[in-house]
Amino acid sequence: MALWQYPIYLVPKNELLKIVDHDVREISEEQFNGITGWRSYQWLPEARELLGQYLCHKKSWSDSIEQWGNEEEHCVEFIFEDAVLVHILVRLDTGG
Repeated sequence: MALWQYPIYLVPKNELLKIVDHDVREISEEQFNGITGWRSYQWLPEARELLGQYLCHKKSWSDSIEQWGNEEEHCVEFIFEDAVLVHILVRLDTGG
């Protein structure tokens, strides 16, 4: 990850509300690790098409990551474990 990138993990709101009783902008690493994430959600083909309108699909360094965009610029990574979506990481290029 480049120094000028800002990483953001997306979390389903209903999963977040299971560990906190109000909307928050930041949680601890321990709380994050307790979130089951996207396991109960499907990564639909329509979502791929929509994302593809803005970022190019790229081969990731890992077979468990589906990457959109350039890892040195704007980038969205869908991270899978045993073919199940577990994390979505968005990297925003703030370097201008």
